[in-house]
Amino acid sequence: MFAPLKRILNLVLDKNNDSLTKQIVHGSGYQFAANVVSRLGGLVFTIIVARILLPELFGLYNLSLSLILTVGTFADLGINTALSRYLSYSMSKKRGNVKEPRSRLRFLLNLKMIFALFISVIFFLLAPIIANSIFSRPEMVPIIRIGALYILAISIQGFLSTVFYPLKKVQHNLIGEIIFQAARILIFLLLTYTYMKTTTVFWALLIAYLISALYYLLILATKHRRLLFGKTMPIPKKSMTIFLGWAIVLNSALMLFTHIDIFMLGLFVKDEFIGYYSALSSLIMSIMALVVFGSVFTPIFTEIRDVYRLKRAFKKIMKLSTIISIPITIFLFIFLIPLTRLVYGSNYLPSQYLTPIVISSILLSFLLIEGIFTNVFSSFFTSKEKLKIPATLLIMMIILNFGLDYVFIKLALPFGSQWVLVAVSAATVLVRYINLFILIAFVKKEFRLLSKK
Repeated sequence: MFAPLKRILNLVLDKNNDSLTKQIVHGSGYQFAANVVSRLGGLVFTIIVARILLPELFGLYNLSLSLILTVGTFADLGINTALSRYLSYSMSKKRGNVKEPRSRLRFLLNLKMIFALFISVIFFLLAPIIANSIFSRPEMVPIIRIGALYILAISIQGFLSTVFYPLKKVQHNLIGEIIFQAARILIFLLLTYTYMKTTTVFWALLIAYLISALYYLLILATKHRRLLFGKTMPIPKKSMTIFLGWAIVLNSALMLFTHIDIFMLGLFVKDEFIGYYSALSSLIMSIMALVVFGSVFTPIFTEIRDVYRLKRAFKKIMKLSTIISIPITIFLFIFLIPLTRLVYGSNYLPSQYLTPIVISSILLSFLLIEGIFTNVFSSFFTSKEKLKIPATLLIMMIILNFGLDYVFIKLALPFGSQWVLVAVSAATVLVRYINLFILIAFVKKEFRLLSKK
């Protein structure tokens, strides 16, 4: 019974073993720990925010956060994705030679800072137009302006944290995550005593991201100086430019795809209904994030050149994903409503809206299976510079999602705003599974990674 666990433990402790299995187990172990810290810290933070703000302001917070994160993807430009892919590629070519990795890192960092600053300034200036003309919520103006600074902070922190995945030093991501989670909770509680508004949440997040970024920078500057400092060399930019182009499309589309449901609710219902929906979806996303390891898988897929080893690694990861996702989905299907009541309180499950909220929870539970498998496929396409495939597909799915959301919402509105929650849930689940099934079909046809031979 304990033989497999013993083999895994011996494998991890063997310093001379650098096998594919050890890389997956070692990286996934630290990533899992970081995910646990991230989601538990995030859940605690969300519970505190939700209980203090209550459904209406909590809905406004989630609508604002969705908007800020979506705009933030344009500041990212897919650069974090490119960093993970090309830094892994450069470091696997010649062990010990850091001139090429350093050159790629510096090029991408300069690009990141330029575009993050540009997007932040534009977002700050457009705050009144976005808040008043699009969402008809003047109270969003100061939130959006803080969000502009938040985009700068999260851009810097995200870039620095990504460096440690190609370095296979994922333990630093765990420590950085602990620092960030502790900082945002403590800072928010401290600020709440003197100044309690929705903007307080974003000030806490902004400061916490800066503290976390400082930690990553100190580790890089002290333990990996050669990667940051020194002479650079000309690097082939054509392939990187093409990759970045599709990474921009993919990441922007992915973020929009992730938040379409919140945006559509923001256009048709009051903030309190966004709060009810966000309470359900945040619990699902928190649990899902514990068991997705795309940041670990991308460098592994990138370094494997042999088709047989790649196929074997892919099948192992798919099998592991199946074993994990199905039981958790069944658990959510049964216990999501009791969990919501326990975590957020009865304010998020009003008796007059309970039936549509329960139906929405059942539908949204199925997102866990889809999310885990889509994450694996995204990691694979990223590692093989095939971003055009998922990016093009996502654009089609976004159009379909908007269309279905609009039709379903119009059908549901005559019965009350509470039934819009069911409409949006149904449209979201349907479109995401269509996207997943097309990805599976493409991998089977083009790469034959899922074939039995």
